[in-house]
Amino acid sequence: FYLEQYFDMLTMMINFSFCYFSISAIAHVYEFNRESTENKLSKLATLDPLTGANNRLALKHRYQALKVQGTSYFLLVLDIDHFKAINDEHGHDGGDCVLQSVVKTMAHLVGGENVFRQGGEEFCILLAGV
Repeated sequence: FYLEQYFDMLTMMINFSFCYFSISAIAHVYEFNRESTENKLSKLATLDPLTGANNRLALKHRYQALKVQGTSYFLLVLDIDHFKAINDEHGHDGGDCVLQSVVKTMAHLVGGENVFRQGGEEFCILLAGV
């Protein structure tokens, strides 16, 4: 009788342990996937899909962080003149190539983290600590 109770108790403990470790493993995988998805969504929310530059939301976040830190900064606003003529003459694909080239050049000169696309053909460069 005691041996039977012992094996029942042992079986119950093994089942409990298995369930506990299974739930822990599932929770760990879920948390890893959640963090990964959160990082991807954050990047999607702050990057311009056409040029790969940071967008207005990223500029707002960066500005707020600099303001909180009390860091001085320099903001340069750029606009491509006569961009409509480029689109009219070379089509939107040609215009897209120009925008991508402009961002690539600016990123090379000042670092990609400092380049922001405001929209259309308007860009900002935000340099901290200047």
